[in-house]
Amino acid sequence: MNIQEISTFLAICTYGSFNKASEHLHMTQPTVSWYVTTLEKELGVQLFFRKRGQKESVLTDAGKIFYPQALKWEALWNETRSLLEKKPYVKYNFACIHSLSHHLIPFLHAYFETAMPDCSISLVARPSTSIITGIENKEYDAGVSVICPDTDRALITPLATEKMVFTCLKDSNYPDFVHVSDLNIRNCVRINWTDDLDHWMQKNFWGRPYAELNSFDELMYFFSNRDNWAILPYSSYFQLKDSLRICELDFPPKDRPFYLVSAQPPKTEFLDHLENALKSFLAPYSAGIEVYS
Repeated sequence: MNIQEISTFLAICTYGSFNKASEHLHMTQPTVSWYVTTLEKELGVQLFFRKRGQKESVLTDAGKIFYPQALKWEALWNETRSLLEKKPYVKYNFACIHSLSHHLIPFLHAYFETAMPDCSISLVARPSTSIITGIENKEYDAGVSVICPDTDRALITPLATEKMVFTCLKDSNYPDFVHVSDLNIRNCVRINWTDDLDHWMQKNFWGRPYAELNSFDELMYFFSNRDNWAILPYSSYFQLKDSLRICELDFPPKDRPFYLVSAQPPKTEFLDHLENALKSFLAPYSAGIEVYS
């Protein structure tokens, strides 16, 4: 019993005769009769009454019993063929730095739902060092880092640079242009975003800051004092722009770089989509982030 025999039997049931079924299936009537006869021999029963001059085909009792089974057989065949024709299911693992993760991860999830719907994307937040190690060890397929790794086990693509900006409460007394030498370290809410920022702090200040944080999420709790200030990446400031403002510094810290780090060998389709998605995500921050073309 094969799908052609089943399809022929069901076509006769649908169109009411061997002749009409042959027209629909683009077969000769003897071919249709042969498929039905072969099926009947395999089942050991007669499926249709046959009388000379009979215009319509009528199912026997055995044919009526077999009809719903034939429908199930055909449906299973079509479902199996559909599954086999689908692209293989692929999973990609992506990691990004914590300061971008809160907004970037939902953005990428929505982007890849449309761009690569047959794939699964695992998205996690990690420090740059962990991202690089994870990519070298094949734990992640790609990631966004602020550290440029010195390794031959990953591909490095410069993605963008981001301003590190002086921020304070909107109602603070700081002028629009601030001299670094006028700042008090005791009012600083410090997060060590990059090594360059750490060097800048050590060069310009001595002593203990007001607070040292490991997480950007806690920042606003430490702005109860109107004189407190913080150096933030522009994208982080952008998330708090309703509460904070930017003042220009006479000697600002170095910009923070973004690198797209990917595993070897590269997964080209995924990386092409990922790079486009990241550039789209960063575009609204154009006042503080320069995206490389």
